[in-house]
Amino acid sequence: MAPLVRVAPLDHATLVDLVFQLIALPFAVLSRMVRLTGWPVQLDQGHEHIRTDCVKGFRRAGAHRDEMVVEVREGRVIGRPPAQAAPAA
Repeated sequence: MAPLVRVAPLDHATLVDLVFQLIALPFAVLSRMVRLTGWPVQLDQGHEHIRTDCVKGFRRAGAHRDEMVVEVREGRVIGRPPAQAAPAA
């Protein structure tokens, strides 16, 4: 009987990346908990990334997410903002 799930063998780069992530993750979360860095709040619409805001505090991040949802429902955020034209030289 063939296996239901086929797992690809891990290479060295994948294992090194995993180890670095497992070492760095507790420090990243701790720095966010003590408010040294902010919590990322990402806005996607139709599988397209619109923007990412960084907010200090976990509760504020939740409130900011709720505000962004309201903005999208009201139509104040539609698609990606237009790119600014480079100034002529």
